Amino acid sequence: MKKCTLGVRHKWEHIKNVQVTSRTTRTVSISLKGFYKCACGAKKLGFMK
Repeated sequence: MKKCTLGVRHKWEHIKNVQVTSRTTRTVSISLKGFYKCACGAKKLGFMK
């Protein structure tokens, strides 16, 4: 991921939760992840630490 153009680090803002589905031949896995956006325009899908 590129460095933030507005500061030293990205400042992530939670936008919404997104349902992510992955499938194999026998199983289906459903999880919720957060969609985050920085003021510089960078986007991220995942968990915050």
